[in-house]
Amino acid sequence: MGTSSQLLDWAAKQIGTVGGSKYWKDVYGWSGNGLPWCAVFVSDGLKQTGTECAFFPRTYAFDTREKSEIGSAWVDKYNLKPGDAVAFDWDGDGRGDHVGFVEKVLGYGVYQTIEGNVSNSCGRRTRYASSIIG
Repeated sequence: MGTSSQLLDWAAKQIGTVGGSKYWKDVYGWSGNGLPWCAVFVSDGLKQTGTECAFFPRTYAFDTREKSEIGSAWVDKYNLKPGDAVAFDWDGDGRGDHVGFVEKVLGYGVYQTIEGNVSNSCGRRTRYASSIIG
């Protein structure tokens, strides 16, 4: 089974990749779209490194409605660690809008992430707990 460091090494090597077709091909064997490519990026990383993660690739951006199904794998947005898949809620409705991986914990509720579909490419971002579901 893959480790968090293997997953993050894989994700870091993806930085700068433009478009999601590579990830759709790796995960689903086709280059079409229809699923958010941020989520297909996460699913591909898990697949390529043999890393297990609750709810992936079954979902594309988990949210608070699924918290009970995820169970003990759900981590509060202030307790995330490197390698965790993290979901974001841009509009505050409790539904996941985007997903990526936590790369570093920068401080209480502040994280460096690696995400697919950051302006149509893989990239790093600084994200705050205020936009994170868990």
